[in-house]
Amino acid sequence: MNIKKFTAMMIFVIGSIFILSNLFADDLVVISDKDIKDFLFQNGLDVNDKWDNNVMTPDIDNDVLKNELAYYQIQKLKNNLKSLRTEIQDTFKNVEPIKDNPFSKIFFSSSKANQQNLISATISYFNYENFMERVKNGDNYILESPAIPLLYSPDKKQVTSFANIVQSKNENNSDEESELLRKELFENSENSDEQESDKCKSGDQFKKLLLNKSFDDLQKIVSKLNPSEKNKDSSKTEKFHPWIPISSEDFKVVIDPKIEAAVRLDMVKRAKKSIDIITYDQRSDNVVGLPLLKAIKEAANRGVKVRFLTSWTAHILKDPFDGAGKFLNDPPPKTPIEFHVIGGPSMLTSGWGALDGTHQKLFIVDNETTIISGRGQGEEYLHWVDTGFIFKGKLSEQATKSFQNLWDTLKREKFLVEKSGSGSGNDSSKEKKKSKEKEEEEVATPLKELQAALSLNKKQEEQISDFSKWLDQKPIDPKNSKEVYKGRLLHFNLLEQLSNLAANSKQRSPYSFSYSEREEQLIDPVVKEVSRKISKDKNKDLKFYSLIANLPLKLKNKLLKEAKKGKDISMFTNGDISHASVVPGALLSVGWYASKKDMREMIGAGIKIYGHTPDLQKQEPNYVHRKLAVTGNTVIFGSHNLSVPSSAITDEVSVEIVSPSLAKQVREIFDDNIKTTGKEITADQVQSRSGILGGSRQLIQDYIGNTLKSLY
Repeated sequence: MNIKKFTAMMIFVIGSIFILSNLFADDLVVISDKDIKDFLFQNGLDVNDKWDNNVMTPDIDNDVLKNELAYYQIQKLKNNLKSLRTEIQDTFKNVEPIKDNPFSKIFFSSSKANQQNLISATISYFNYENFMERVKNGDNYILESPAIPLLYSPDKKQVTSFANIVQSKNENNSDEESELLRKELFENSENSDEQESDKCKSGDQFKKLLLNKSFDDLQKIVSKLNPSEKNKDSSKTEKFHPWIPISSEDFKVVIDPKIEAAVRLDMVKRAKKSIDIITYDQRSDNVVGLPLLKAIKEAANRGVKVRFLTSWTAHILKDPFDGAGKFLNDPPPKTPIEFHVIGGPSMLTSGWGALDGTHQKLFIVDNETTIISGRGQGEEYLHWVDTGFIFKGKLSEQATKSFQNLWDTLKREKFLVEKSGSGSGNDSSKEKKKSKEKEEEEVATPLKELQAALSLNKKQEEQISDFSKWLDQKPIDPKNSKEVYKGRLLHFNLLEQLSNLAANSKQRSPYSFSYSEREEQLIDPVVKEVSRKISKDKNKDLKFYSLIANLPLKLKNKLLKEAKKGKDISMFTNGDISHASVVPGALLSVGWYASKKDMREMIGAGIKIYGHTPDLQKQEPNYVHRKLAVTGNTVIFGSHNLSVPSSAITDEVSVEIVSPSLAKQVREIFDDNIKTTGKEITADQVQSRSGILGGSRQLIQDYIGNTLKSLY
């Protein structure tokens, strides 16, 4: 071989190595299991659907949570996992490239040998040991949020897990974990400029740092940063809490608003350490509001720590003279009450919208007993159709973590406007003259005062007595329960998500993001779960409530699609009469106008819509305020209205429960509402008006509805 040929060959070899190494270096990206799931889905395999229907059979699902798998169940689970691995293997035989999918990119840029390594790494996710490890960590679903990202090394033919440290571009990172990883990756790198380091907080910037580390170094970092249970709990962007078993005896549904009001007082009376409250609307009326405030203040005088959050939007409209804040802290109790209003001028001056805030209804005592309700804390809610859910045990621990999550966000973002009797407006002379002694007299012995004000009958008093006995009982171990519910909290921390979104965008404030942008870019766990559940083949129906038929676009499109496939979907909402009963006068039925367009589309797709049509002369509940959905054996309830505002402007908290008996109970509640006050809304009732006058009237109504629908 002459020197020229040898030199040319060496240049070719070295050049090829250089090109290939750069190819693989460029492809050394984070591959999340979400990317793998999307890749398989777009190639015809819905892994989550197979998982839900073929792997986690009811007996296995229940006993995995109780950690009581029998030998035959273990073998069944292993066989089911093996079948799933086979389907994945078969899918990979005829896969097609998918644009903008990181897994697809690296898969098709690799050699056949490296493709097989990637397939093997993917399939290993679905073995028994890997599954049980996930259960141990509180996540018994595979390829579900949160993602578990991977790094692939073609050279070593290995994959390493970044275990929730680096998320895919469509998911938010935990601030603490991202910061730790950023520091670890940036440490000792050539560029130590702090400004450049700060840029790497963005998920898209991690790649540059990753390329400067060897695979072995990355594995060490993964090992060092592998989140412990403590780290997981501290995640500030966690939206899906882990599934946990819940004893059916530790879970109660409350339909009667008077009983819920009495149970709240009873819980406060029993409080020993702490009371954490988030409510959209806290009144200071004599019937419900003041007795509760009195009981809370008495608890603070006993040494109970009270943290209280409410929304500025409702506070300024319903309690403009800050009666609640004044009562709680003027004069201050023995243990000062942290009473805060979220929103208002402090948020407006920080680049937020006037309506941005919280809509949660969360009431936690001693981190042990919790009420999640649709109801605000005032007399008006006694006359609305709504539901409260009360539970004890570990689900309350998740509620406390959710409360702490929001509390930390508000403190960090400085959104809290403290109300310590300072008032949020000009007090009237009549209010100024009202003496503290008179206030004390009006709400003395709050439980008895409440019972007298509510005019409870004998049956209601008996129910309250039963609840009191139930509150005395300790939580029951699910192993000893008659039925085990599977449950988890769904926290939509909009404020944190929107703050992160604005921080990662160039020179944009939270206010600058339109509703449609927020719906598209924020992760709404309630909309996500309702959409996912109704898509499952075994879920043939969906029944849900919303106070206004102004649905998030993603949810509406999913329901229209599923309805056209033949799914039985029913919605219960407010009719024109009930809308008019809460917004009288010039804005008559504004909620009805805001709903008509979506109702036309849904009715056209075959979705049945029932409007609450009460007989106001009989003093029937005048307004539907219930937030509740049931599909298959899954029930979702909480503060989320399944409306645009709940997905675009307010922080929400809901609970997801899997239970055949609870699902049956909710369906009965829904069917009862239809029988008593529901009237099916027809296409004729929501059609567009024709003619010049009719068309003009329709335009005005649509304009009013679209302008003010954010209030719902």
